[in-house]
Amino acid sequence: MKESGAKIRKKLFISYEVSQKLNGLIFVLPWLLGFVIFFLSPLKDTFLYSFNRVEVAEGGGMQLIFIGIKNYIDLFTTEVST
Repeated sequence: MKESGAKIRKKLFISYEVSQKLNGLIFVLPWLLGFVIFFLSPLKDTFLYSFNRVEVAEGGGMQLIFIGIKNYIDLFTTEVST
């Protein structure tokens, strides 16, 4: 019985370098999850909206009408007066 226990303990042993890498990943994981959930999703939506005209749909909600880069052309060609 002692042999099987020793074999199990031997299989679970990880090197110091692997342990350090795993600890680093666990330390950074909350930040990575927060970045993906709270930053990448809104960033994706921003790019989606920037290539569309966003209107209120008849039944409520949003209606996206694709207009390509017209928003960007208007951004750089429209003069703003103060």
